[in-house]
Amino acid sequence: MKKLKTNLARILIAIMVVLSINTTTITPIQSEAAKVVYAQSSTQKYESHLDRLNLPDYAKDFYDSLYANTRGADGCLIDISKNQKFINDFVLPKEKTYGFMAYKSKGKIKASTKEIALQKVINKESKKTEQYVATLQAFIYDHPEVFWLNPTAILDHQTRLKKIKGNNIYKYTYTCYFDCKYMYLNYKYSKKSVLLKAINKRDQLLDKLSVKLKKENNYETVLAITDYLSKKNEYNTYVAKKLRKYAKLHNEPEHDDEYYKFAKKVINANDGLIALEGHKGNNGPVCTSYASAFKMLCDKLNIPCIRITGMAYDYNGGSGGHMWNAVKMDDNNWYNFDATWNDTRKDKHGYVCVGNKTKKDKLRFNKSHVAYHKDILYYDHIRKPFIKKLPKISNTKYKPNNISIKIKDENIIYDGKAKTPEIVVTDKNNNIVNVDSYTVS
Repeated sequence: MKKLKTNLARILIAIMVVLSINTTTITPIQSEAAKVVYAQSSTQKYESHLDRLNLPDYAKDFYDSLYANTRGADGCLIDISKNQKFINDFVLPKEKTYGFMAYKSKGKIKASTKEIALQKVINKESKKTEQYVATLQAFIYDHPEVFWLNPTAILDHQTRLKKIKGNNIYKYTYTCYFDCKYMYLNYKYSKKSVLLKAINKRDQLLDKLSVKLKKENNYETVLAITDYLSKKNEYNTYVAKKLRKYAKLHNEPEHDDEYYKFAKKVINANDGLIALEGHKGNNGPVCTSYASAFKMLCDKLNIPCIRITGMAYDYNGGSGGHMWNAVKMDDNNWYNFDATWNDTRKDKHGYVCVGNKTKKDKLRFNKSHVAYHKDILYYDHIRKPFIKKLPKISNTKYKPNNISIKIKDENIIYDGKAKTPEIVVTDKNNNIVNVDSYTVS
């Protein structure tokens, strides 16, 4: 219970931040199936959190291994029995833990200076753990569909020695791994059958909604997405109002049961599946869930989208941590999008594709929504590398194109002479527009 409570406290602190706020041989896990993931994301300027990190190749390979192992029922971040089993050096040997390996390094040290040399190895290798924790964070931000992973997962290490026979040398193996007991953001997903059921529900919803919500262009589609989220959900004011109060209770044993029950409500309200499914009242979502569901739907519909964390302000001086989105429209520009504020305000489209200088509720967007640009997480070094840069977001609100172009679908056999396709241009009311020339991209 004590360990469970400690981990809940870590998760709650992280959520409060969002809502309040070498000769060594390195062998990382690699996956042929997922090697293209980083290569694709890095071609677009700051379109993924990973693209904002200055990482060595082995950390990028770890990102790809996370991607590969969260796909399919046999992925070892879905079925932890597929992971390697480690004996933690700091607990009794009979207490075994499953670990998802980040990397392994090997080398040799002299027996005469074994203790000192081994400590130097540990000190050197442990510095790399920051890169792996940051990579895990970036992956979770880029992939809200992996809703069960915990951004405050515990990264541990294990060092083993083996003396070379007839020699004054020891071989060492240093293994860095995530303890799978703490990999789950929501404890209900630690049971494989429950997790697989949730993943199946996610896939069914995304398949169904991607057909239902897809419109003629990206702008109409994101309008349909925010309308769906607003109709199916109700912002969880209970969690939002009580969060700070209950976060203090983890140091008060007499409030264990009360704290534990509320912590589960907080974690549930931040789960992206909650907003995707649609929930109201004390079971409803908060901003992280809205933003995650919005990105999942955009990703499914091939609309570039990111999640942004920061502080939200109103013109009365109120403030609090917040999460929102940015989307790229057909004009190739990025715009701000806040599905939470669309749901909680009278104007249900007030925060759809707005620019940084767009004024709503008496404040410009970049004054009411300020992205984090400093160290603010429980691990204070994690966000600094990648939160400083975002895609360049437009200063003005998106202006939808009211003209649609339809090209007649027919087979044309080229006979050496020019062929002119029949083009019909209509306005937003489906009236035919007569123009002399067209530019089609």
